[in-house]
Amino acid sequence: MNSCKEPPETSEMGFISRKQKRGQHGIGLMSVKRIMKKYKGNLEQYYEENDKTFHSVVVFPVNISG
Repeated sequence: MNSCKEPPETSEMGFISRKQKRGQHGIGLMSVKRIMKKYKGNLEQYYEENDKTFHSVVVFPVNISG
């Protein structure tokens, strides 16, 4: 969860960063999406207008065998 004064901008490719300097970017949502696909996980992202927060929820399947 990150604070975000305005709703994130999107394009057909996904979310668009507002950071001025390229070096300040994280690992990148494209990298996260690629990992999620590889390991059959799920990525959910949403913006909460009420508290001005952007949420990313990452879920990986768990194989429980005994």
